[in-house]
Formats: sequence, C-alpha cells, structure tokens
Amino acid sequence: MKHFITIACLLICITTNGIFAQTNVNRLDSILPVRGLAIAAPSVQKMDVFLKFIEEELAPGHFNLLILRVDWNYAYESHPELRDPNPLTLQDVKRIVATCRKHNIRIAPQINLFGHQSWAETTYALLREYPEFDETPHVDTKNYTGWPNPDGLYCKSYCPLHPDVHKVVFALVDELTDAFAASGQYDRLYTELTGTIVLLIESNNLPTVKLAEEASPKAL
Repeated sequence: MKHFITIACLLICITTNGIFAQTNVNRLDSILPVRGLAIAAPSVQKMDVFLKFIEEELAPGHFNLLILRVDWNYAYESHPELRDPNPLTLQDVKRIVATCRKHNIRIAPQINLFGHQSWAETTYALLREYPEFDETPHVDTKNYTGWPNPDGLYCKSYCPLHPDVHKVVFALVDELTDAFAASGQYDRLYTELTGTIVLLIESNNLPTVKLAEEASPKAL
C-alpha cells in the first residue's frame, strides 16, 4: 500500500509539473508568440556543437523560431559554382531540421539578397562568379577603405534589373526552401515576394542593366 501511495504521489507530481510547464509556455505564447534567433549556419566541423546548442540552449529557452543565415554554405545542386568550400550537405540540413522539429522550433533558411554581396575587401560568391550582376562594377572592393568612403560603398549589391539575375537567385531560394522543408507559410511568403518583384519589373517596364549603364553618370 505504501508503495502504491508513493507511486501515485510521484505520478501526481510529474503530471502537475507538466501542466505548470505547459501553462507557462502558453502564457509565454500569449505575451511573446515569436521567440526567434537569427544566426549563421554552422560549418560542417561544428555541426555536433550546433545541434547541442539547439538541444541545450534554444529548446530550454522556449525559442520557437530559428532564422539560419545559410548564404553560400550549402551544397547547391542548381548552381554548384556558388558553393563555399566544404559546405553543408542535404544530410547535414536534415539533421538540423529534425532537431528543430523535435522541439517545435520553426526554421527559416536565409540567403542575403540584393545587398551584402561583399564585405570589406571580400566579394562573395554571386558577384565573384557572375560579375555582370554587380550594381556598382566601377567600384573595386580591393580599394575598400572602410565606411564612409569616397565611393559611397557600404557593401556590394546585385542589380535587380539584370535580365538573368533572378533565374539564378530564385533557383537558390527554391533549393533552400526544399532542403529545409520550410513551412507552407514560408512558401507562400516567398511566392508572394518573388511574384511581386517580377510584377514590378514587368509592369513598370524597368530598364535592363545595359540601358541603366548607358544612362549612368560614369557612362556620361
């Protein structure tokens, strides 16, 4: 009988603690429904450490969104020329996604678009492989002296008016969305965003890069 009472008490304590824990989470959801962290994707060598970080820091901290800046740190199949050396594989990504799902953490992969195509003296993969996409080709990052500077350059951007740029960029975003098994909400947002960009370009008959260069102060 004593053993029965002891087991019953333990069950009551466990159940009560679970209810209190869930109540606290529900209360937190009502006050702060989105509790996110934006962070760079790990290197292949740091995968185990990163998964441990999710398990031991994000999950106990009740985070429910992880924005993962992937950029070129993924083994793209659509454009392998844009991969970083030794990038994350699809198998690596699946491990990250599985760990996040285990703790009800939504994950949103990020790739820098428009701006941040360079930093200081380094030009990143997109403009390195496709220099024709550069919005400011007359500015050489090798001469970067910090901000502010005479060129007025904080960091490089790709030109959204180039007729070929979105074929490349949209393919990368599609691949990341599929690899990270992004939610339907993310898919809808991406579809709306890309559709809006294309619609703006087409409906406003925006000039091509060639025409923009001909009209630029440098050309004059």
